[in-house]
Amino acid sequence: PAGAPYTYSDIVKNKLSQQSYKPRLISISEDNKNVSFIYGKARNDLFISNAENNLLTSIEIKNGNSLVEKYNLEYQDVQAQSAATYYGIPSNETSTRNRHFLKSLKNVTKNTSTDFSYYSLEKLPARFSLNVDYYGYPNNASNVSPFPAPRPTNNFGIFQGLGAYMPLTILSANKEVLPSW
Repeated sequence: PAGAPYTYSDIVKNKLSQQSYKPRLISISEDNKNVSFIYGKARNDLFISNAENNLLTSIEIKNGNSLVEKYNLEYQDVQAQSAATYYGIPSNETSTRNRHFLKSLKNVTKNTSTDFSYYSLEKLPARFSLNVDYYGYPNNASNVSPFPAPRPTNNFGIFQGLGAYMPLTILSANKEVLPSW
């Protein structure tokens, strides 16, 4: 009904993840025209992967039964060296190490392609890595805690008073921004 709150009844939530498998765009239709979205690549970057959360691999535009245009999406799979274990994730867990990056968008109908490149993907740490600065960018620090060490250079005052509540061994992360890394 109009105005009624919409809730996701299919959200799966546990200690490590929260995922909603629906809704996702399958098609757009108007009169005799249709745009279809095909999800064909299994995701290696999720704790629980199945066909419901595959990556988008193709877009087809049709007028009636005639194919007007088709696009294929290709991905580059990158695997980080080690997984973050601080959050209770086993060191052999692979979903936090895997990442997918769009490699190319190919117009199959016109035989054209747009290729994408990225800087230093091999340097990216695993998801949930502790080796990041205040803003979540990699800084190549060897942190064993997510909480920054209290020091005058901390960018955020909220961390200054944590020493009164937490052992200083927990407050040990180097969260400094390193633009050159």
